[in-house]
Parts: sequence; C-alpha cells; structure tokens
Amino acid sequence: MPQISFPSAERVKCDAVEMHIVENFLNKKECADLITLIKQNLQPSKITTSTKEPNKNLRISQTSHLNSDDDPIIKDLDQKISSILGINLAYSETTQGQYYQKGGHFKPHTDYFNASADVHQKMLAEQGQRTWTFMIYLNEPKAGGVTVFPVLNKSFSPRLGMALFWNNLDSEGNENEATLHHATPVIEGEKFIITKWFRSLSEGGIL
Repeated sequence: MPQISFPSAERVKCDAVEMHIVENFLNKKECADLITLIKQNLQPSKITTSTKEPNKNLRISQTSHLNSDDDPIIKDLDQKISSILGINLAYSETTQGQYYQKGGHFKPHTDYFNASADVHQKMLAEQGQRTWTFMIYLNEPKAGGVTVFPVLNKSFSPRLGMALFWNNLDSEGNENEATLHHATPVIEGEKFIITKWFRSLSEGGIL
C-alpha cells in the first residue's frame, strides 16, 4: 500500500484507533451540491455483511451510489479524498451518500468484513479487506445523528463540511474491534453524509 500521510488533518487523541478530523473539508456550496446529487438516486440502505435479507431495525437510512464517471463533482471529490489519504483510487469502493430522516440510524457495527459474516470470503476475494473509512458530514441535524464510538468513549456531532476518517485495521493489519461505531438516531431534522471505503487490494485483486 502507498505511504499514508495527513498534512492537513488533526489526529484524534486515541491510542486504539488511527483516526483523524479535517474541519471544513468541504464548503457550504460543495455540501449543497452533493446533497442535490444524493437526492436524485436514493434507495433503501443494505447491509453488506450478509447475503440474507438484513434486519431492517439494524439500519434505517437511504443510500445513493455516486460514480465519478457520471459526474465531475464526484470525480473532484474522489480525487480530494485520495489526495489527503495518499491512497490511489484503485483501492477504493464507489463513493456513497447516505440520508437519514427523523428516526434514521445505524446500530453499532464495524466497517471491516467480519470473519463470521457469510460474505466474508467473497468480499475479501474481490478486493480485500476494508482498510480506511472516510466520512464527510454534509449538514447539521437540528438534534441527534451523532456518531458514537462506544469502545473509545468518543462521539462526534455532525458539523457541515467536516471529514472524519479512521483505519479499520490495527497496526498489524488485523480487524480492529475498537472501530465499532453507531450512527445514533436523528431526533429532529435530517442528516446527509458521504462515505468512501478503501480496500487492501486494488481493483482486480492486485496489491
């Protein structure tokens, strides 16, 4: 993997997980443009850890897949994310936008593919394990919608344009259970975020 550097990021004080914040990663107009794009192609969010019908109580949200080939705004966003992480986009998944209405949430989960999941081997064979999660808050709900990391005793309230990103693996490359996180319910208003995941292998399963 390429050497990762964070020249403009603030390291979150935490020994268990490598985690960073960039305030104002996107400006107000960029966030508004992305929200417009997300709204155009929303579908009920799915769970990637199982081939079975997911528990609808686990995750209540909508997702929009944002392909950089289809829109220059997404292409620019992908390049900006790739630049700050120092990871080639060939190691990434398609960017997603998530929309949480009032009551929308995602119960405690990890982003890496757990060995107990029935799609574990399939996902690893395709492009390897998930490494980094890069999340951007596009708006600020009136209440709720906080991202909580219970193991770390850390919580992050959505702030417009703020990026929060972390390594889902530990220093030895193993799945880091301390990355467990929870998108708490939106109490009032709505919540839009961008999520982009990176993998241990590039497209086609190449290191």
